[in-house]
Amino acid sequence: MSAIDPIRDRIATLSQVNELGEGLVSEQTLERSRALVDRSSVRLEHGTSHTVVALAGATGSGKSSLFNAIAGAQIARSGVRRPTTSTAEAVTFGGESADGLLDWLQVPSRHIHPDPAMEGLVLLDLPDHDSFAESHRAEVDRLVEVVDIFCWVVDPQKYADAALHDGYLKRFGGHGTVTLVVFNQMDRIPEDQRPSAVEHLGKLLTQDGLTNVRIIPASAMTGEGIDQLRSELAARVAEHRATVQRIAADVDWVASDLVASTGARDPQPVSDSARDQLADALAGVVGAPGLAAAAGASHRYNGNAAVGWPFIRWVAKLRPDPLRRLGLEKVKGAISSAAPRHTSVPLDNPVAKAGVTTAIADLITTSADGLPDAWRERLRATADPDNPDLVDGLDRAVGSAGIADNRPGWWRAVNAVQWALAAVVAAGLIWLAILFVLKWFAIPDPPLWKWHGWPAPTLMVFGGAILGLVVAFIARLGVNAGAARERRRVRSVLVDRTREVGDQHVIAPLNAEIARMQKLRALVGKLRATK
Repeated sequence: MSAIDPIRDRIATLSQVNELGEGLVSEQTLERSRALVDRSSVRLEHGTSHTVVALAGATGSGKSSLFNAIAGAQIARSGVRRPTTSTAEAVTFGGESADGLLDWLQVPSRHIHPDPAMEGLVLLDLPDHDSFAESHRAEVDRLVEVVDIFCWVVDPQKYADAALHDGYLKRFGGHGTVTLVVFNQMDRIPEDQRPSAVEHLGKLLTQDGLTNVRIIPASAMTGEGIDQLRSELAARVAEHRATVQRIAADVDWVASDLVASTGARDPQPVSDSARDQLADALAGVVGAPGLAAAAGASHRYNGNAAVGWPFIRWVAKLRPDPLRRLGLEKVKGAISSAAPRHTSVPLDNPVAKAGVTTAIADLITTSADGLPDAWRERLRATADPDNPDLVDGLDRAVGSAGIADNRPGWWRAVNAVQWALAAVVAAGLIWLAILFVLKWFAIPDPPLWKWHGWPAPTLMVFGGAILGLVVAFIARLGVNAGAARERRRVRSVLVDRTREVGDQHVIAPLNAEIARMQKLRALVGKLRATK
């Protein structure tokens, strides 16, 4: 495995985080993360054979003089006029060209130093970070984002300056492994005061978050500390680790912001109980109890029409089928598989919308407990109760239920008996009418069969009617029992259909978003674990 493979893996992980982070991580953090992935990938393409060290500091800190002292030649311009350095200058040590790397860094001013002792060092002299010229500050800000090692040059007058500490040192407080501080112009401090000055600087750096950072007292004027600085730079370049360490520090920095954005716990998928509660709530929104009651009433309506006493069935027909009043149709057999259609159930009224909103709000409250505010808002947006597809889906769920026109076989048998009894009554009435006509015309009565003194036609009329009514009463008990079963069955069907709609338009999108959140947290955890 190459030494840079682990950091490549972290960059790849960060790239995945960027893809998943849309809407879950602040845009500012994502922009920083995307920029880090882009520049780190390019920097790693240039390899680690060269280490880029930036000399940065305030006006008058003596950066350019120090730059010349390290190079052992008068390369950078230095003098009284300030700011002196307007663009970065580079010197590459050793025989290997760093032109490709310097092209990417956009540093046109380049010099070569053949010193093999510092082979691989690319030393940059940056403009003053506190320059009055905005272009100078912009050049510093651009390059501090991409160099491998910071070498901050301070002087006795400005080493505690807020522009340096607040603007840069605190900002890169997590980059201590790639930070050096050169306390330049030590010749201006009385010798007995130098240790306390260096100690004070160390305390300031600790407050900035830069612990265990080496401070090298130096003087470009007298040459003090130059050899130590050269040795330190040569050692770090020889390790070929600075590039990876710088990128790792950047990744840690972004990862800390990502941890803050992703909360303290993993979101959990919607539970089965919450799913059931939503299904019940949506069933209530579509009026499942009322529809089920109407289905039971329709079953009773049709049953009574099938098994009732034929001579009074027309009374029930004066009222419409309860289901037809809701715009629903019955089909023969089981639940219809016909294409879904709209119904007259008023799902778009304010009460229905409030019901949908309440049901989903309860679900989101449970699922989003403990999540960051941005994530809770994301879940609410994902399960938008005003989503027209949800209301339309609920409407279609009712229409596609196709309440079955279940006609048990015993209805046909009872209906046949009732019509047979009706025929007996009708025959008895006709017989009695014939006898009345014969008597009207004084024609002798034909012989009649009697039972306990009751003539046969009279027995046919009263017996058939009484038996028909008794059969109708008993059959109605069976019809009522069937209506109760139908009411329960239809309610179960509607709950199942609305559950499917809820799963499609609420639960599935929510679980997909929650899975994205879980994966994002796992990737962020991986970033932190591999530091």
